[in-house]
Amino acid sequence: MRAKFPFYKADGKPILLLNDIQNKAVKDVISKIATSEYKLKPILCLCGSDGDGDVVVSEKDRFGFTLPQILCSKCGLIRSGENFDENSLIKFYKNEYRAIYSSQKNIPTEYFMAQCRRGKAFSMLMKTHISLDHDAAICEIGCGAGGILQSVKEAGWSNILGVDFGAAYVDYGISKGLNLRCGDYSEVVEDNSQDLIILSHVMEHFLDPVREMINVLEKVSPSGYLLVEVPSIESIPDYTFELIDYFQNAHIYNFHKKFLDVFFRKLGLDVKYGDERSTFILQKPMNWKKPDKAVLRGIYSDELCGESERIKKIIIQYYNEKRFNINFWKRKLYPILIANPALRKSLSYMKGRLVG
Repeated sequence: MRAKFPFYKADGKPILLLNDIQNKAVKDVISKIATSEYKLKPILCLCGSDGDGDVVVSEKDRFGFTLPQILCSKCGLIRSGENFDENSLIKFYKNEYRAIYSSQKNIPTEYFMAQCRRGKAFSMLMKTHISLDHDAAICEIGCGAGGILQSVKEAGWSNILGVDFGAAYVDYGISKGLNLRCGDYSEVVEDNSQDLIILSHVMEHFLDPVREMINVLEKVSPSGYLLVEVPSIESIPDYTFELIDYFQNAHIYNFHKKFLDVFFRKLGLDVKYGDERSTFILQKPMNWKKPDKAVLRGIYSDELCGESERIKKIIIQYYNEKRFNINFWKRKLYPILIANPALRKSLSYMKGRLVG
């Protein structure tokens, strides 16, 4: 029998095998929530929906945090039902985020190299879809260790700047010769100063994406560009092994291509490129003005009618397919084997007998 919503219950158990550093950071966050050092707030959908007919897809995230993941019945966005307030979110990124989201004890070279690979793909998109002089000012907000900017630099653009809250990651990028700063981009980047701003897997972390993207746009020069990529609901298999892997406490909103296309046009941007992976190249018009208050109240268009049912079918199909995949059950059984040496020894013996 196939499971019904919610697919995952709030049992406090992570779906991942966490190392000691990750476990400690998760426990620290849970403790800070319990003592109200970290405060939670309800999260409303960006389309302005009242929540009627919404579906709880999961009652927890992949780390076991009790944060419901809710599918909007009006626009098809999946959002965290509640999450940190602004001050708590900043503290979380400074204190626990990197410890939880990195499975390695040291600054991962693999992470930097993965960023470099994505940076090469971005550089190709930039050369194909926009025209930027090699002395153009390029900034990446949420740059991590700066691997994307490393590839952009190698592609010929040298006037680069990266900003991130993770001090250790920023220091790592600086050791590679990159111009990175630790802190809040709003305090580091001047208005109208950047010819291109890169947001790679950042927008999904914004508590208020509408206001935050308007703030980002004020940093872009007239006729300048944005390169935005988020983990797309339509590309879940590209990012995860199991559906719940996609849900994580740091992601406030989970976007899909149709919503983002509407979102960016409502902000007054020209969409130069967009794909199913939810990678977009956008241009800020010369005469761009801040959107009016109606946009702030809700991003919606009739184009989004029916998107909720489409997204629901995607996640149901993916969830059910994975449950019939042998690798899914290998992953489920692995923690049992780790915790039961006798069982592990018996299986090894049986395997030897079969092979022999």
